[in-house]
Amino acid sequence: LGVKTVDISANDGDEACEILGSPFGTPAATTRFVTKIVEQTIRAASYTKFLRPNLAFSILRSCVHSKLRYVCATTPGVNVADFDAHIRATFLKIVSAPEVPPHMLQSVCGAGLPNYERLAPLLLEESLAKCERLERSGTTVAPVESASQRYEEILRAENAELRNAQSTSSKGNHSTLWMRFSPNASTKMTASEFVDALRYRCRIPLVRESLTCFCGTQLAPNHDSSVHLLNCQCVTGFTRVHRHDLACSTIRRAAASAGIAVITEPTFYTYANDERRRPDLTLLVAGAPLALDVTIVTPNAEPGKAARDAAAAKREKHEEACQRVGHGFLPIAAEMDGHCDGGLDRVASLIAENCAAPGLAASISQELKLEFSSAIARGNAGILRCSIERLRAFASHNFSGTSTL
Repeated sequence: LGVKTVDISANDGDEACEILGSPFGTPAATTRFVTKIVEQTIRAASYTKFLRPNLAFSILRSCVHSKLRYVCATTPGVNVADFDAHIRATFLKIVSAPEVPPHMLQSVCGAGLPNYERLAPLLLEESLAKCERLERSGTTVAPVESASQRYEEILRAENAELRNAQSTSSKGNHSTLWMRFSPNASTKMTASEFVDALRYRCRIPLVRESLTCFCGTQLAPNHDSSVHLLNCQCVTGFTRVHRHDLACSTIRRAAASAGIAVITEPTFYTYANDERRRPDLTLLVAGAPLALDVTIVTPNAEPGKAARDAAAAKREKHEEACQRVGHGFLPIAAEMDGHCDGGLDRVASLIAENCAAPGLAASISQELKLEFSSAIARGNAGILRCSIERLRAFASHNFSGTSTL
């Protein structure tokens, strides 16, 4: 450990001393130090324009903030207005949009790019509270509330949209994994898929003109039109099947990587009244094989309730038939905006426990969760893009009656 000794008394005030990464000096010197950090951070963010949208956003969200966040947490009066403006402009270029709702840019329910003018005072307060707690160690001191949590609560208090079911579902279990860049080819989203998925998550309209859905609903250039297209059965059906198949294939690949045999759409289960049903997969794990059924549903008023209800319905549908042959059954329910119920975690743990190469178990389990999250986002993007293009083609050709596009 190297310790650098600084003679503070010899400081003439032109330059701030840097102690543990934070400035120490006159207000003018501190301002120059912070300005330099902000300029360096802006310059780093500028390089994202040469990258693919998913990699550019991952860097913008995870990498360029760390040093500035630390300075904000340790230095009072930090001026970060230029940085906030640059981050906003860079994000708008990534999603090819003229504007974005500010609260969806800043909230973890959206892009998760905070406004540092508002966050900086909260970070400083958190740091001071932690210092006080250390100073008073041994006495009863209230826990320090996270600045990020306080910031998110402020945003939710100001914006009703962040309090609704879909926004809450958007910050649910595994819902943001797809936003992380992964070089793994099986999870790599195309540039257009990533941009469409990110625009949907941040409530940026994908429908840019007035269209008429095949069900007769008038679609305006707003986020409600995107929600309608994801739920309407009149425009396209195969893309919803594709989204489901993408999710199932992630489990199949993870099991195969772990050396576990998988049967797709098994037909050896017998149902009451000779009904023709079948789960999506059966994992031939040691002990009792496990049947799996995947479903992706629309969130409702209570966060996570739609997924829980869907899982319960799947159990009622398949569990008895699986038990007749000594197999277990596990439903995996996810909500359209990304929230996954506990089924995904349980199957990831099961695959890790039965992995033929124990050294790879943890990475296979983590990749499964990332791929499953990416499958939902990719599926949503495909449904939206296919639906919009079909409606545009129908409108441009002025077809009458039922479309066959």
